[in-house]
Amino acid sequence: MNGPALAIEMSQRGGSIAIGDGTRAPQVRALPSSERDRSDPLLAEIDALAREVGVAPRGLGAIIVSIGPGGFTGLRISVTAAKLLAAMLARPLVAVPSALVAAAGTDRTGRTIVALASKRESAWITIVEGQGRDVAIVGAPGIRTASEIDVAALGASALLADEYVPAAMVERAKAAGAAVISPRFRAEACLEVGLAMLQRGELADPVSLAPLYPREPEAVTLWRERHGE
Repeated sequence: MNGPALAIEMSQRGGSIAIGDGTRAPQVRALPSSERDRSDPLLAEIDALAREVGVAPRGLGAIIVSIGPGGFTGLRISVTAAKLLAAMLARPLVAVPSALVAAAGTDRTGRTIVALASKRESAWITIVEGQGRDVAIVGAPGIRTASEIDVAALGASALLADEYVPAAMVERAKAAGAAVISPRFRAEACLEVGLAMLQRGELADPVSLAPLYPREPEAVTLWRERHGE
C-alpha cells in the first residue's frame, strides 16, 4: 500500500473518519451527526483530516468503508463517497461489514453475537469470532428472532446490541451466561479491520458496491406507497 488508508464509519447515528497505515495510532475525526442530516460535510471533513495528517488525496493508499447494516442516510452518503474516491484516485476499496467494526471495538475474544438493524422481534444477526483486526464472520448473517438463536450452542461469550434489540434476545443471552454490551462503531476499528482485509486481498468493486440493507429502507417503502409502486 502506497500511503495511509482512509476509513469511513457512518453506519450509525454518530460518525467518524480515520487515516492511518497500521504502524501507529491513526488520526481520527468525529463527524457531527446533526449536520449530517441536513447536508453532506463528509468530503470537507476528509479534506480537513488529510490536511492535518499532511497527505494529499492522491497520497492515500486505500479507501475503507463500513457498509452496514445501519442508518439509510449515513450509509448512502459514506458508501457513495468511498466509491467515488476509490474510482477517482484508482485506489483499492475495502468494504467492512459493520458487525466486524463493532466486534473489533471491544476487548472480547472468542465468539460474539452482533445484533444490528433491530425491528420488532427480529434483528440482523452476525456471528463474529476473533479479536481486534483478526475478526471474521462465522456462517451466514441474516435476520433472526430470539428463538432462532441458540447462544449456548454457538459458544458466544457476548451479545453486542443497542437499546433497540428485542428484549427476548437480551434475556436469552443473559440466561446463557453471555455479557450484553452496547456496541461502539469507531473509524479506527474500521481502519484496523479494513487493513487486515486489504492484506488478504479482500477488495470491493467500486461500481457494484452497495450498502448492506437487511430490509428495504423505510424511506424507499414510503416512496413506493405514495407513488403507487
